[in-house]
Amino acid sequence: MNKKKNIIFFLPNFGAGGAGKSIVKICNGLDRGKFRPSIFCLGNCYYKDSLRRDTKIFEIKIKKNVIFIF
Repeated sequence: MNKKKNIIFFLPNFGAGGAGKSIVKICNGLDRGKFRPSIFCLGNCYYKDSLRRDTKIFEIKIKKNVIFIF
């Protein structure tokens, strides 16, 4: 029985920078037979074209992340 685990990343600002590059490397390097990565970001995702096609990207059109958490 092969169950995939969902891995969810939340970045309030997924722009050009160190955290964004690190998340892209992690998502692209994950074994797709074991994991299903998803990314939630506020606003536009700068690295959308660098990620593999099977990575789910959710771009939330909201200004404050405090509202998202609650």
